[in-house]
Amino acid sequence: MIEAGLFQHIWPAYVELYDELGGLHRPQRDEPRDLPSALFWRYLAALDDYVIETGQTPSNGVIQAVLFAPLLDEDLREGVPDLEGAIDDLMTPPCAVLGVARRDRELARQIFTAHRRMIAPLKRGRGRVSMVHREYFLDALLFLAFSVEARDGDGSALEHWQELARMQKSAPESGDKPGGGGAGPAGEGGRKRSKRRRRRGRAGRPDDSHGDRGPTEGAAARRE
Repeated sequence: MIEAGLFQHIWPAYVELYDELGGLHRPQRDEPRDLPSALFWRYLAALDDYVIETGQTPSNGVIQAVLFAPLLDEDLREGVPDLEGAIDDLMTPPCAVLGVARRDRELARQIFTAHRRMIAPLKRGRGRVSMVHREYFLDALLFLAFSVEARDGDGSALEHWQELARMQKSAPESGDKPGGGGAGPAGEGGRKRSKRRRRRGRAGRPDDSHGDRGPTEGAAARRE
């Protein structure tokens, strides 16, 4: 729709957010890879491959996070003091125009605030499993996997949180599994996939037919 010139008529308030950032278009070879429009397409590529390979559709909150992540990239990585304010200022006007449900906007906000914690440098206390019990954790974990793919990250934070997710899943008292529309904790075995399929992992809720495979193993395998 972007290339056909339709998207700006369907959601002009979103497209306008890119006007001062080089516009929303397919990236050119000579453009920086961290330009918002370039990140936009790489996030969509990660999302598309996940859906194709797993047959699952992420929650609306995850999809919304994918759409706005390129515009919040610096805020998420640099730790601005008022991240929630920046998120609300960015998302509220265009989402209100389109009629995006408040619950989906709230989930996207939770994913972003969790993401900043998840990519922060490892420090004492970060290993707390409190976030693993949050209702939005699996969605945040899935978005973290997309972010690693889109930004070609080293995935150390992803491995840290996938390990916590595995520990929580295997804990005897983990009958109350974290909810969310994303995928379950990552399992092993991604290393044996072909080069194409190693890029992204299979995912599923902890109790689905995919067992303990999750959204993160593909991102980890890709680095090898």
